[in-house]
Formats: sequence, structure tokens, C-alpha cells
Amino acid sequence: MFAAARQGLGRVAQAARPRAAPQRRHMSADVYVIGGKEFSTEQVVGMVFGFYCVLGFLGTRGGSKKEAPKAAESAPAAGGSVVSMLDDGFEAWAASPANMKKWEDSIAEMK
Repeated sequence: MFAAARQGLGRVAQAARPRAAPQRRHMSADVYVIGGKEFSTEQVVGMVFGFYCVLGFLGTRGGSKKEAPKAAESAPAAGGSVVSMLDDGFEAWAASPANMKKWEDSIAEMK
């Protein structure tokens, strides 16, 4: 009778004992040897991602900046075209009575 109780008590004590935590298994077991050092898949992916991030950063920040060629300010047209009031150099263009007449005619055509 005591032997059965002792067996039951042994099972309860065994169930209550803390168990060793299972070892963590990584997602991959691949090992890459690069330059004599071993790297896991996650480390290789991180290095490639970091490499491309650095390239992207340097591509947007580095390099020489070329200035856009500025439009050469030409003398106001004396014939043919009509210059808008908003254009630079309208005052000089409108100083000529012939140009002012062309501008007035173009305004009259719009109406």
C-alpha cells in the first residue's frame, strides 16, 4: 500500500520538477563562409541590405552638382512676336511705339 503511494508521489514530484528549457532552433542552418568567417543567412541578408542602403544614400547625396544653364536674356524682340506684360524686359520692349501698337492690336484680337 505504501509502495503504491510512494510511486504516485514520485510521479507528482517528477511532474512538479522544473524542466530544462528546450534549446532555441534558428530559422536556418545555412552557414556561409565569407573572407574566412562564418555568417548565418540572417547576417548575410542584413549585410546585403545595409550595403544597398549605403549605396542609395551615397547616390542621393554625393556627386557633383551641375548648374542648369540659364536662359540667356535676349534683347527685346523688335519685330514679329508680342511680349507678355509678365515677361522680363516688357518695359524695354514696350518703349518702342511700334511694339506698343502690336501689343494693343493683340489685346484687341483677344476680345
